[in-house]
Amino acid sequence: MEKAFIDVCNSHAPFRTVQVKQRHNPWMTQELLTSMYERDYLNKLALRSKVPEIWEQYPIARNNVVHAITDAKKAYYSEQVTLTSGDKTGMWKTLKHILGSGKASAPIRISPEIFNEFFTNVDTSLASKLPDVPYVWNLPWSIHEFVLNSVSIDFVYNQPTERKVQL
Repeated sequence: MEKAFIDVCNSHAPFRTVQVKQRHNPWMTQELLTSMYERDYLNKLALRSKVPEIWEQYPIARNNVVHAITDAKKAYYSEQVTLTSGDKTGMWKTLKHILGSGKASAPIRISPEIFNEFFTNVDTSLASKLPDVPYVWNLPWSIHEFVLNSVSIDFVYNQPTERKVQL
């Protein structure tokens, strides 16, 4: 009896393995989540009730959520770029995270002044880490003169194609 019940359950509602993605959204705050839940609730109410006032509230809530998420992303990434402005590895790691895997996404604008400052100060930050070693050229100038003579196409064409190598 019990086996028959389990067989019926398995045939109508079999076990499924579901893979859940881990999302890393450090800009997501509790306020954003609350406003997203409110937006979804308004959408559900609007679909069920067909009341015009709720239909007017939903697009406003939706647009507010979209703008709030965009502003939170901008603030987070601007802060990350500012924090890693002196660290080349950290800066590239942040940029790779911002740009993603190459799939189309919404553009995120970062201040060009921060980029400019980072790339103009890379050489000075690297130079400050190098030891101060004076460079002195104490070898004489070469006494040999190196000259390239022009060669005709016929000369190149008539050269032997195989040469014997002496060991």
